[in-house]
Amino acid sequence: MKVLALLLSLFAVTAFAQKKIDFSADWANENFYENGKDILEEVKRHDLSSFWISDGYPQNGVYGNDYWRIEFYLSEIEQDNADLLTYRVKGKDRHKGVVTPFEGTITITKATRYSEPHPMAEHVSPISIVAEYKFVEDPKSKYSGVFTGTFRSDFVYEPAKPDEYQLDNNGDDGYMNNTFVGVWTSKSGKQKKCIWGLERLPYTEDWDEGAGEIYVNKKYVKNGWESYMKQVNSGKPGKKDAWWK
Repeated sequence: MKVLALLLSLFAVTAFAQKKIDFSADWANENFYENGKDILEEVKRHDLSSFWISDGYPQNGVYGNDYWRIEFYLSEIEQDNADLLTYRVKGKDRHKGVVTPFEGTITITKATRYSEPHPMAEHVSPISIVAEYKFVEDPKSKYSGVFTGTFRSDFVYEPAKPDEYQLDNNGDDGYMNNTFVGVWTSKSGKQKKCIWGLERLPYTEDWDEGAGEIYVNKKYVKNGWESYMKQVNSGKPGKKDAWWK
């Protein structure tokens, strides 16, 4: 219940939140568990790139306070041999039909192992990874900019096999993972809220009205979410659109 309460708090609507753009510091400091052990040095021995690469499945996200749809595809991720906490990333994003390539880094800043059982799966325990990201869009693109913020990735491990990391797929209706929370900054310095990841998205106020899954508030559907909601309402898989190729 403690974890669920924390997740629900991320969706709370406040006058302050409506004006705020950058929630990256909030996301970096969010604690879902207690009494963890620092394992930053241990994480250097693990190549986590396979857990973060898109592998045929782009991630949905929101852009700006009017929650336009933006999609991300991370096509290449490679651990930096000179700095094992840094990963080199290549990918593409799509916004309003425009596909833009980008390159950048994910740099792990905090890694914590918890001994308490996972609240949704008692046979495993959690590991939390917090990182900073910076993705620079192709400067040749007319509307290019830079994505920056905080990335969080949650893993689990079996107590008898502490070195075998598994991506945390255990969750209830508030499940989220591999979540990027930050801003997009234009060449002129203008900033827009930008949040994307697996499943639910934090700090998005009234954009998501769903119970068991994301269900976009009807006032935002016109902002690029028509095809997504058509798929949700029909219950059928949408047409495969490999826009990142």
